[in-house]
Amino acid sequence: MKIANNKTVAEIVSENVGADTIFGKYNIDFCCGGGLTLEAACKNGNVDVEKVKAEIRSVKNIISSNTPHKNTTLSALIEKVKSKYQVYFNNEIEALLPLAKKVADVHGSTHKEVIEINTLFRSINFVLDELITNTNNTLYPQIKRIESGALTTNEQIEKFKCTVSSVEIAHKLIGDSFKEIAKLSNNYTIPEGACNSFKFLYQKLSEIEHQLHNYFHLEEHKLIPHAFKVLNK
Repeated sequence: MKIANNKTVAEIVSENVGADTIFGKYNIDFCCGGGLTLEAACKNGNVDVEKVKAEIRSVKNIISSNTPHKNTTLSALIEKVKSKYQVYFNNEIEALLPLAKKVADVHGSTHKEVIEINTLFRSINFVLDELITNTNNTLYPQIKRIESGALTTNEQIEKFKCTVSSVEIAHKLIGDSFKEIAKLSNNYTIPEGACNSFKFLYQKLSEIEHQLHNYFHLEEHKLIPHAFKVLNK
């Protein structure tokens, strides 16, 4: 499939399995920044657009897609988000928080950036907890009511739009915080002579950021647009 430069990053991720991995490699945001065209995103990241397209085509040829099919139900998309991503974040972030503090305490005197990284990571955890609670208690029930045809009044629709706005704000806040962590860590570059705890922290932070991009992309560019499409039928 031809990848056009004027396609948005979000569209390319949706249409090309493995594109998320390539964008992550070059620190191209495909969730909150997914509205940028490929050309603009590559220009902002100082990356050669043809190189990125070639790598996307290459990875697409060697892996199979786990992206939800366009005909997947809203309820199935919700269960995918909850079972795959929410469980992952609950386990991985909870386990990494003590390590982030330990690295800040031990190495903060020589690597001051890890002190700020620890603070940012804790704020991300707080906002993400609030986000997941909001989506599970408000957004997802509203979407299931859309799917069943039970969300029909103008007041209900306006409340749904307000919920979507609050979710998107949280996505951006978390995304911006991780961008700052990536900047502070020089894109998770492990300092020379770093201990295993330091190395593991940066590796896991990079992994969690990538999974957050996948999570937000699924909500912003799959689940929510699908819900609006059903609502507007």
